[in-house]
Amino acid sequence: MEEERFLSLLNEELILALGCTEPTAIAIATARKYVWGGTIIGVNVTSSRNVIKNALSVGIPGTDSCGINLAAALGIFAYDSDKNFQILANIKPSDIQNAIKMVKKNLVSVRSADTPKKLYIEVVIETDISYSKVIIEDHHDKVVLIEVDGHTIKTSQCKDTLNEKLDNEQLDYLNLDSILEFIQTVDIEKLDLIKQCIEINTKICLEGLKNHYGLSVGRSIKNKMEMGFLADDTVNYATALTAAGSDARMAGSSLPVMSNSGSGNRGISTISL
Repeated sequence: MEEERFLSLLNEELILALGCTEPTAIAIATARKYVWGGTIIGVNVTSSRNVIKNALSVGIPGTDSCGINLAAALGIFAYDSDKNFQILANIKPSDIQNAIKMVKKNLVSVRSADTPKKLYIEVVIETDISYSKVIIEDHHDKVVLIEVDGHTIKTSQCKDTLNEKLDNEQLDYLNLDSILEFIQTVDIEKLDLIKQCIEINTKICLEGLKNHYGLSVGRSIKNKMEMGFLADDTVNYATALTAAGSDARMAGSSLPVMSNSGSGNRGISTISL
């Protein structure tokens, strides 16, 4: 029985996150501002096309706005860089205004990276006396390089093939039989994290049903159920609830979600009421 390994995996993959993970990852990179003082004269973001696609038009929590430039600028004012997926939780109104000013002054630039990686973010922050470079790869909070004025502060880059081999070895216990055994025998008292996930994700789903967010897909499905155009059953309600949670999250709701395997929408889809 691999119960402890399953429980450890749940704790590793179920992470509290605020906002869409792509702009959050960009903010994580800019928050690690290791420049040695001076006035910021440029914030240059280079990222994979997939990151740009996902981050371009989603709402940023607490701002009523969207945009990669704004996400990068907000990271500059995120004082607790260790918060990772909740890095924008304590952004003040004054920080938002300062970030908007940076964007309006064209201090933030964004371009596509020439890389086969689906998740790649490189941020170079320049001041009048220093510069720093931060690179995130493969996972939204996986910082693989920090460089300041040509000096490497941190590096953890390694070959993808080695990473894949290690991942396969670490997860070799996962199969249908072991998963079935786990869910049938695990002590329910050890699954408090799952209960917490349900509470957190249900809250944002109900928020999405209550108020208008984005295209309001979830509200539209619920309205059609109430009008009799769709069956008022469990399947349609689950669809409406899940869509509403994603509506709220992607439009910039200030409510967090419990992400699953690096995706907040996947967390909503797999764990809610």
